[in-house]
Amino acid sequence: DQVLAEIINGFESIGTEKTTRPRVAIFGDLYVRDNALLNQHLIKTVEENGGEVITTPYSEYMKIVVTPFSERIYKEGH
Repeated sequence: DQVLAEIINGFESIGTEKTTRPRVAIFGDLYVRDNALLNQHLIKTVEENGGEVITTPYSEYMKIVVTPFSERIYKEGH
């Protein structure tokens, strides 16, 4: 219990900056979202200019990729 209390106190003592930044949503495949070379350092550029980047979770990407295949398999009766 004491260790847990120390951990909680440690997290609570971390300073945070309570400012609002414009949020920029980035949608697309993994290369657009997560490959700095292919997206021309988009996330870094947005953050360096005061923005906050929001990306969709990987589960959303998987739905985009898997849904067409699963629908085709269902229609074909496999």
